[in-house]
Amino acid sequence: MRNRNYKGRIDEEKSISNDVKILGNHIGKLIFKDSLKISQKLSRINKIPFIENSFTVDLNSVKFTNGNCFGIDKLYITYILYNCDTIQEYYKAVYSNGINSEASFEDKSVRIVSGMVKGYILPDFIDDIFHELTHLFQYGMGMEKQVKLYDNVIKMLPNANDKVSESVLKIIYMSFKHEQDAFTHQFYSKLMRTKDNRPFEEILKDSEYDYYKKLRATYFYGKQFNRDIVDNILGELGLNCEQFEKRMNYGASRLKSKFRNAYEKYLIDTKCHIETEIKHDIYEKQILNEYRKRYSSLDYGLESIYENN
Repeated sequence: MRNRNYKGRIDEEKSISNDVKILGNHIGKLIFKDSLKISQKLSRINKIPFIENSFTVDLNSVKFTNGNCFGIDKLYITYILYNCDTIQEYYKAVYSNGINSEASFEDKSVRIVSGMVKGYILPDFIDDIFHELTHLFQYGMGMEKQVKLYDNVIKMLPNANDKVSESVLKIIYMSFKHEQDAFTHQFYSKLMRTKDNRPFEEILKDSEYDYYKKLRATYFYGKQFNRDIVDNILGELGLNCEQFEKRMNYGASRLKSKFRNAYEKYLIDTKCHIETEIKHDIYEKQILNEYRKRYSSLDYGLESIYENN
């Protein structure tokens, strides 16, 4: 049974959970260590080398702040790390195809999809882990989502055939509280990693909040010049413009507030010299020795994410 006494815990440390950070750092290090033992294969789909493996983490053996509150005893981890020459190659071959990290409370699993660029892990590797673990944390603490609307949006997004429909679907997706909480963990993690010293409003320009504002602008453009498209997509979701805009505006306000809280925590933590444990150069020598090599020949392989497609 999930712990429903979550008031105060989900909001601890200005929306940043210590338990998510502790487990995220632990899993990140395990993936690093495990990946050094795995041989590369050449993807039949993406035509770039990759490393893939799975393992199980016993959450009851992790030293959480107040015990295991995820509602999971054993978590099944699957990871895929692509070995790319450039970050553009990674995003073009992998990310742009919709192959992303994901978590499932029902399956008690997390899949992390990331990459190496000339031997260095992508900067958002640990951020992705925090994001997915936040969802498991929310479920473990008894927080539920509006399943029907959320599932409809997730199902419809890959098939959006115009920018206006896509913006409506993404706005709804980004307005869900459990997604915003996950984005907040990513935002905080990035601040701790980059030690960004710009004012808050400047940092926002490079965040999901700024992207959210751009999506809003696309929606309003569509409402003015392509009203039929707006009405059709909202009708499929059982919403009208008034309902959608109320949700959209509240979502923007909440996301900015969450980010400000995370920013204030970041300022406090940096003054106290509290840092995210995982360092991207923690295994630098081993990573460079193992991953910078481009072999003259590689066995072909098919990633598990494509096996059932």
